[in-house]
Amino acid sequence: MKTSRTHAIVAVIASLAIGLSFASASAAEPVRAPLSKESARPNFVVIQTDDQTVQDLVVMPAVKKLLAERGTNFTQMMTPFAICCPSRAAMMSACYPHNNKVNANFPPDGG
Repeated sequence: MKTSRTHAIVAVIASLAIGLSFASASAAEPVRAPLSKESARPNFVVIQTDDQTVQDLVVMPAVKKLLAERGTNFTQMMTPFAICCPSRAAMMSACYPHNNKVNANFPPDGG
């Protein structure tokens, strides 16, 4: 009982934090933290989508304006395995599919 209540509280807090981050992302000017020696490492977010082409952005003007025009676009890309799970697993593990053993979209070799 206590564990499920704790999980529910954590879920509510996480939802609020995500909602607040989206609300602040829509502000006119982003707030930037001062740089320090500890922040010498690059800070970036990778958004990986599935079955999406550049032409799909035509019907998504907010995504194009808030992400593509304000960030970095990678115009040349490749994938070691051109289906969903192996490609995503390779990106997250930094290992080729023959090494991370995700070779399909469904069990036993993926999913």
